[in-house]
Amino acid sequence: MDKASVRSKIKQERRRLGREFCHNAAKTLNPFQHIAVYLSHDNEMDLSPLIQELWAQGKKVYLPLLHSERENELCFTLYTPSTLLKPNKYGILEPEYIASQLIEISKLEAVLMPLIAFDRQGHRLGTGGGYYDRTFSPAKITKAPLLIGCAYQFQFCDMLPAEAHDVPMDSVVTEQQIYQFRERGSD
Repeated sequence: MDKASVRSKIKQERRRLGREFCHNAAKTLNPFQHIAVYLSHDNEMDLSPLIQELWAQGKKVYLPLLHSERENELCFTLYTPSTLLKPNKYGILEPEYIASQLIEISKLEAVLMPLIAFDRQGHRLGTGGGYYDRTFSPAKITKAPLLIGCAYQFQFCDMLPAEAHDVPMDSVVTEQQIYQFRERGSD
């Protein structure tokens, strides 16, 4: 199957999920001190219960936003209950871009990432923009955070088409299990 076919098939299945299922699936995640999350879009795993829990525990939570100075890359900014959000060009809610409020990627401990599909090697199929791959490219950063995909079990595929520039994930958390692909500090 090619990437476009996998995206289409998985998106159709994901749209059939109930809101409660999406909301409860994220509860299996283990929070860190400095963690980047995402706001769900198009029935992605809903991290809002986890975000609320992280705030209650005094953890630092960050959101990705489209980088205004580097094309097709993400940057991350602190996310609090009072953060104002607006839709970006894809209709995904994000904070306002304020350069002075951005965190260096090397200071993040973990990044929870949405995805369309994943395979047993830790390859991630996203929506096709390549934002996460460009942002976490080993050629651009020296100390990468843990990259944790958030998915539903049906998004697992035995093998996905992968390209040299695709950045593999360290693990994936689903509502049924945790897939570990690389240990922290290993390549």
